[in-house]
Amino acid sequence: MEKINFLEKIKEPIFYITNDVAKGIGLENLLPDYHIICLDDHPLVDYLEKAGVKVFCLERVLKQKNRIFRSTGKIIDHPLVLEYIKKESSGETPQILFFKPSSKIDLICKKFGFNRLGNPSPLNRIFEDKISFYDLCRQEGLPVPEGELTKLAQAENFEETAKKYGLPFVVQFGRGWAGSTTFFVNNENEFAELRRKYPDIPVKITEFIKGITLLNNACIFAGKVLTSPPAMQIPSFPNWTSLAAATCGRQWPAEIGPAKTKEIDALTEKVGRLMAEKGYRGFFGLDFLLEDKTGRIFLSENNARLTASAPFFTKLEIEALNNRKAERLPLTAFHLLSFLDLKEAESLSYLKTEVCGSEIVFRNKEKSALLVKGSFAPGVYTFSQEKLTLKRKDYSFFPLADKEVWLTAAASGRLINPEVEIGRIILNRKILADRSINDPSVFVMVKQVKSLLMLEKC
Repeated sequence: MEKINFLEKIKEPIFYITNDVAKGIGLENLLPDYHIICLDDHPLVDYLEKAGVKVFCLERVLKQKNRIFRSTGKIIDHPLVLEYIKKESSGETPQILFFKPSSKIDLICKKFGFNRLGNPSPLNRIFEDKISFYDLCRQEGLPVPEGELTKLAQAENFEETAKKYGLPFVVQFGRGWAGSTTFFVNNENEFAELRRKYPDIPVKITEFIKGITLLNNACIFAGKVLTSPPAMQIPSFPNWTSLAAATCGRQWPAEIGPAKTKEIDALTEKVGRLMAEKGYRGFFGLDFLLEDKTGRIFLSENNARLTASAPFFTKLEIEALNNRKAERLPLTAFHLLSFLDLKEAESLSYLKTEVCGSEIVFRNKEKSALLVKGSFAPGVYTFSQEKLTLKRKDYSFFPLADKEVWLTAAASGRLINPEVEIGRIILNRKILADRSINDPSVFVMVKQVKSLLMLEKC
């Protein structure tokens, strides 16, 4: 039987570089020499250190907040971070783990002889860029919404575009995050405004697919495409984001039935094979659209990297595997092993495990930055009689008892830019029914957290 402690064979130090310390949560109890290097000072740093996890918080060392641009490339290039990596490596080759690839990370790793536990940024862009991924899917005959690639200045007029794709139709830029460069065009004025602002930016114009959004995490490891159970994306809610195209978290299971699950698996396998042909390895996540009217599944986006859901999904998997007494590795572990020279790892197999849980993300929906004047203690809470009660200060999402939730929010003194995360709620149950939140208490929780934060417009 494959033991979960196989990761103890990794003797080199692993450094997860991140703005938010919570992004580094997942494998910290399975790796012998794991470090989280974060920018933001946050109470979770204390919780992790108390639990024995090695954390280097740049803002805490500098005794400054909101001074350094929130970028992994900026963090890893800081002299104090480089000094910490060198000191903690003790002559071993540092292994650098990160959320999003960048040319700066590539440069620093090459310059200092670090091993990058992720794909180079040019390879990431081939698949993550919405325009190039859409083009690739069309070339390979993979299902995508009907559309075209153009520049807005060269696109047909509103009437002709609406005739082709109906209303609303969708305009997307190649790059963007959390729905920030996706526009649902409902009328001529909206289209004219986009053309005026962005005449020469390459865009994808497609039909709008009415339905649900799904995600599927996967990993290319030892010539195989490992696929996880799909999740349903939590749709945009006005109190949690200002962007119609944004999602506000995810729920496992997706509850789409075995036939649709099998279809998503097959599409994920096909995309993974195409990626592997170009040298891609490790973690990636695909977004899908499941159309209400026809039941057809369309590929939407490719997050060719560790995904936003990876920390939550990793903890869900570990909890489920422990409950089954199945000594297997979670999907993120195979990402690490894809970039490490451990030949014996190639014989390991991934056990796809059914998991259940929900993660809600609420963001700054204002047009200006918000300053956190109050404070909120992250941890495990109960919610009773319209009131949140802190049960324990804990960085880990699980285990959660019935009626318990895990909550975190931006730290006191933090500046939160528009559409940046304010906080998160994690539950050990499903919260979606017919695309709506079936537990009204979560809206009250968000309201109470924001009230305690005393958010002030800047």
